[in-house]
Amino acid sequence: MFTLIIYILIAAIGFIMAFLYKRANTASQFLHPEPKKALRIYLSVFIVAIITTFILSWFTARALVSSPIPEEGNMQYNNLKSVMVFSINISFFLLVLLANLYSQALKRLAPAPYIFAICFYVLFILKDAYFISDYYILWQKSMQLIHGDIPDFTKTAWTKCCLGFGVTAFNAVAVWWGLRK
Repeated sequence: MFTLIIYILIAAIGFIMAFLYKRANTASQFLHPEPKKALRIYLSVFIVAIITTFILSWFTARALVSSPIPEEGNMQYNNLKSVMVFSINISFFLLVLLANLYSQALKRLAPAPYIFAICFYVLFILKDAYFISDYYILWQKSMQLIHGDIPDFTKTAWTKCCLGFGVTAFNAVAVWWGLRK
């Protein structure tokens, strides 16, 4: 549910940024940032997001190994996975909005920040689906905690990837539209 809210926020704020840039005649520094400063902010957020999410994903998988009590390991895993998913979504949100800001600073569409944002999102969503969640299922089987059908995390991961790509493409098109005067 949180991911869906992030998608809606990204699309709405991207459209608002493009609409304001197209319709507003102002000397406001927010609507006319310096390209080097916008790129520097984007790259610093990108590097911090990669490092933070990588560390959280490592600790999420490690939570199952470090706990001798299965219920405690399960709680640690669920808590760390929630923080990791939150980090992925907030980082994706910031990266797409900063890509919008950078494109507006250049006064032309810059596709590279959008590509980096979607690659970041897809990388960690698929890492979660194919590595961390599979490891969790194997751990649950070994501890005999799983009962019934095994959930398939890959379908929801690919759906999230497609929706993330759609939202990123929508933002790029909205900014391109906003820059055409």
